[in-house]
Amino acid sequence: MAPDPDDSPWAKGGVTFIAFVIFGSVPLLSYICANAAGAEGDLLFGMCILFTLLTIFALGAVSGKFSQADIFKSGALMMVNGGLAAMASYLIGWGLEAVVPDDV
Repeated sequence: MAPDPDDSPWAKGGVTFIAFVIFGSVPLLSYICANAAGAEGDLLFGMCILFTLLTIFALGAVSGKFSQADIFKSGALMMVNGGLAAMASYLIGWGLEAVVPDDV
């Protein structure tokens, strides 16, 4: 699809930035709130994962709404992709922690 000549790249960039700040702050905010409520260890980690997955689903659903796609399918696809990316980064970090000495 050819870009619309009336579209502003600055406006699209601004919307993307605001969405990143709002949706990107949820994992940190969920950690702060759950920790303040007394959750710790595996419960805290699980709650942060849950809130992050729900937020990624919401982002996909909003994206689907704007692109006139099925909202549930778009949200589920975004949640699966985001979940796989998060799992991969967690496993890479876990693996590097086992390989790299602590004094480095």
